[in-house]
Amino acid sequence: GTLEYGNAWERREDMAFDDGILNASVYTGFDSWLGPMLFGIGWREDGDGVVFLEIGKPF
Repeated sequence: GTLEYGNAWERREDMAFDDGILNASVYTGFDSWLGPMLFGIGWREDGDGVVFLEIGKPF
């Protein structure tokens, strides 16, 4: 799993530590006949979430 805190700003002077967003994810991976598979869920502090499935090797 991961735990991340950050954000993106257009200008350097707009950067502020208290303006970040907390994100987390939990995932598992295994080998399959299609190649490596990675399945997981992720969410951020405001409640938005995502489910993901990756199949095969990146190229």
